[in-house]
Parts: sequence; C-alpha cells; structure tokens
Amino acid sequence: MSKRAIKILLTGLFALFFIFGIMEHVLAKERGEGLHYKLIQCKDGKHSYVVYLPPNYNESKKWPVLFCFDPSACGDYAAKVFSSASVNQGWIVVGSLDARNGPWEPIYKAQTATLEDVTQRYSIDEQRLYSAGFSGGARMAYTMAYKYPDKFRGVIACGAGFGEGQVSKNVAVFHCVGKGDDNLIEVRATRDTLLKEGVKTKMKAFEGGHEWPPEEVIVEALDWLARTT
Repeated sequence: MSKRAIKILLTGLFALFFIFGIMEHVLAKERGEGLHYKLIQCKDGKHSYVVYLPPNYNESKKWPVLFCFDPSACGDYAAKVFSSASVNQGWIVVGSLDARNGPWEPIYKAQTATLEDVTQRYSIDEQRLYSAGFSGGARMAYTMAYKYPDKFRGVIACGAGFGEGQVSKNVAVFHCVGKGDDNLIEVRATRDTLLKEGVKTKMKAFEGGHEWPPEEVIVEALDWLARTT
C-alpha cells in the first residue's frame, strides 16, 4: 500500500473516531450522564427517587436541593428537565418516583419519605430547599413548599396553580405556562393572588400548550430563584 493510500486511510479512521466521539457525547448528554445521576431507594423501603448531584459535590459544605414532581410520577424525567441546576446553580436535584396525580395522602407520604431520606443521605442546606413541577406536579411543588415554609425558599410552577396549604411570604414563585394552555387563566389568577399577598413572584408565558416549558425558560426560572432567594 502506498504512503498516500495509508495517509488517506488513517485520515478516514481519525474522522470516524471523531464523529463517534461526538455522537457518544450527545447521547451521554441525552441520558443525563456526567451529572452524577443515581436511583435511590428510600430507607423506608417503600419510596424511591432519582438524584443529580453537582459535579463538585462533597460533604464539606451544605447544598441547596430542588425537589421535582411530574403528574405521572416520572421523576426521572422531571429531574432531568431541571438537571442544569446541578451544574449552573450547584443544587442537588431530586425527582420523586412515587408522587403522582390522585389522592393527597399518598403524595404527602412520598414527599415526606423523600425529604427525610435526602436529609439523612446528603449534606444539604435545610434553609434553602426548592420545589418544581408541571401540571399536577406543580400543585405538588406548591404543597411541599407550603408544608415546610421554614425550609423552602422557592417554587417553579409549570402549567398549574395552587396545590394544598397556605400561602407563605417566605416562598418565592416563578410561574411558567404555555400561551395555549387551558390553565393559563388559572396561573395568572394564582400570580395575582401572590402579588396581593406580597410574595416575590414572576410569570413567563411561552409559545406552546399544556406542556413542560422549553430549556431557556427553565434556565430563566432557576436564575431568577437563585437571585431572588
């Protein structure tokens, strides 16, 4: 084989390795790899959650925590939506795999079990907790924050209004909702109620329907909470 042919062959191989490397990086990002992702079974043996730890996580400091909720208990997806908080804000991100739309009692139990397990398992800042969710998950996020107003500092509520509990001025709220969402009027009314109560709050309407907000809105919400609280 001539030197020219060998050179062409090597160039082609390097190009293939480069392309495969890019593809693996993209797939890893899609899978949420590189962000210290874990599936955790609560110590009560009945509940579980997924967690993303900040890349530089260690037990020498206390870390804020963002608890995420999905109406169908797809906590792995909910946590992935907000996983950028681990890198950009240095927050632990948790997604419940048990809290789902339905009676409140099972939701309370799932939230309590997850909070207790995260508190015991990780080095967290118990005065800087946050919650987030979409649709029924947004109502769960409100409910958890209002149940522990001395611990929670903020909520990101996507596509729905209040859940259970009394409004607390300690809890800032970022609302995000699609302009075509049937819950838009409800979300606006919730925002107006909070403004009247003197709560720090902001609303972002994006192009879309009843759906999770796009990445840029998630980033805006996280940045706003980090600056506000």
